[in-house]
Amino acid sequence: MAPGGPATCRGDWSTLVVDLAHRWSLLLKAPSYNCCRKPRWTADFGHVAGAKPFCGSATARRTRLPVRGDRIVRRSVENGLMRLEMKPAKRRGSRRSLLSAGELLALDEALIDAYHGHRALCEIHPIAAGRISRPSIPSAFSESLTALLAPQLLGPGSTAAFGGRACDLLITTGDGRALTAEVKASGVSRFQELKERDLAADSLVWVDFGSRFVDGHGPVTFHHLSRPDRFLEPRRKLTLDVFLCAARELDGFLSILVVDLRALLTTGTSAKIQIAAPQLQIAGTGTR
Repeated sequence: MAPGGPATCRGDWSTLVVDLAHRWSLLLKAPSYNCCRKPRWTADFGHVAGAKPFCGSATARRTRLPVRGDRIVRRSVENGLMRLEMKPAKRRGSRRSLLSAGELLALDEALIDAYHGHRALCEIHPIAAGRISRPSIPSAFSESLTALLAPQLLGPGSTAAFGGRACDLLITTGDGRALTAEVKASGVSRFQELKERDLAADSLVWVDFGSRFVDGHGPVTFHHLSRPDRFLEPRRKLTLDVFLCAARELDGFLSILVVDLRALLTTGTSAKIQIAAPQLQIAGTGTR
């Protein structure tokens, strides 16, 4: 046995135990990243020149990887590690804007192509019929169309903008009043779900595209009900026919039939559409 062998062994074991205990204590102190409750986080980065090395490790230990936009709040050296206290980058939500007439035309054509693609898929693979759903109608599409027809649906001079988290559309009437509007859309199934938020708005608009995307053409109907909280029929999942049967009995109900949507979108602004658009036809009102 070499002199000093056991002592060296015992020294190695004791050093290992100390190192493990030190690692464990640092692990317990490391904060977990939570952007809601802890807006700051720390990162430990390996060796620091001139500082005591930590267990001979040169790897970085951190609660999460930094991303672009993170700011360094404070630098410090602790137990041989460079500790950076970071402040996460602010999340910049993309501000939604109404689709232009050109974008609506392009999206309408894209939806027709998507429905045709779904039909071709079902013809090639019959098992897909009834098991793979048709493409959904983007909410921005129906909401932008409703905003385009705001003067016809909600009165002359009315304008609309996206309502953010509060509502689908924020309406400003001709006399300066601010109203909230919820927009629902249905296709060939003529099926939707009315939630409490929809019925709590000042206005509810149901856009019925019918079989337009399946056939590649067809009219679009806009059904507008003011004060939808008066709607007492089933407030969950229902068909358009059930909705219309009850809504027609309420004051202020209005339906507008757009025979040629593409012609409507190429006419111009809503003011011109109201005056010189023969394709815009009022199918009937339920005002009593």
